[in-house]
Amino acid sequence: VKETLENRVPELVRVKSKLSGKSTPIYDDIKEAKDRIVEYDYIFKLSEKMPLDIKGNLDDAYAISREKMVLTNESRQGENRNIFESIVIVWSHHSYKVVGPIRSRYVGYSYWPINVEHGYGLSMVHGGSYILNTYMSKNIRRAFEVDNSRSSSDIYYCHNCEDVREGLFSFNIKGKHNVIGNAELDQITYSRIKKSLVEQMAGEFANNKLKYDIYNIVKGK
Repeated sequence: VKETLENRVPELVRVKSKLSGKSTPIYDDIKEAKDRIVEYDYIFKLSEKMPLDIKGNLDDAYAISREKMVLTNESRQGENRNIFESIVIVWSHHSYKVVGPIRSRYVGYSYWPINVEHGYGLSMVHGGSYILNTYMSKNIRRAFEVDNSRSSSDIYYCHNCEDVREGLFSFNIKGKHNVIGNAELDQITYSRIKKSLVEQMAGEFANNKLKYDIYNIVKGK
């Protein structure tokens, strides 16, 4: 399951802390300074012991900074609880291996989830709950393998859907309900087919044998 959740999410890079030597996660933008990383808990105390004697010469300022400056891989704002291997944290709780959890809780293996609850395997999702493997989407509820979609719920393997309620393997549609492919069905027929398909998806996912995701399905791997 871990491999499936991480498959399409930017990877957390790990480096050794300059101070403790422990492995610590960083995000892409700070990789050039990876040999100067110190954990957030130590950075302020360490910097107080390393005053930079910079006068009025810019080249001296560059040189002294290059020699002595240390950086933290983290930023924290507000109250945060139960945070593990996550960085750039804003008012979030229960986060595991996440870059940039913002006002989110119960999130894991994700990249910049904002206002998300119970989301795993996400990248750039703004607003959502009970979602797995969802990318570049907004206001999504109960979803699996979804990309570039908005204001939709109960959707599976969907791309560029807006205001869709109950959709499977749908793409580039708006305002439809009980959709398989791009065809609307009566609720009884839809529910019967959905039950079978979702049970098969759950089996593949639980056994870490998901054949296709929302991207490689068009190529047949």
